[in-house]
Amino acid sequence: MYGIMRRTINRVEFGTNWSEMDFQGVGKILILSGAFLASLGLLLFFWQRIPFLGKLPGDIFVSKGSFQFFFPIVTCITISIVLTVILNLVFRLFR
Repeated sequence: MYGIMRRTINRVEFGTNWSEMDFQGVGKILILSGAFLASLGLLLFFWQRIPFLGKLPGDIFVSKGSFQFFFPIVTCITISIVLTVILNLVFRLFR
């Protein structure tokens, strides 16, 4: 009407049987997010006890007077590679 296209909106109908709906995708997301949060919590808890984190060759540390700058570039790259490998294995497992 009046040159305006009408859109239809998909809605969940009242009386939908929730037991027939597929919640496997939501369950997988919850499991993966819980595993990620648990591993992040363990990493933060044991951060000071892991001997090489933040002290790898290539990490940048500049100190001049009262100014200090620290950028752990190699540590970030190492953590990124390890997380990439772990997440690829986990996603292949859940596929």
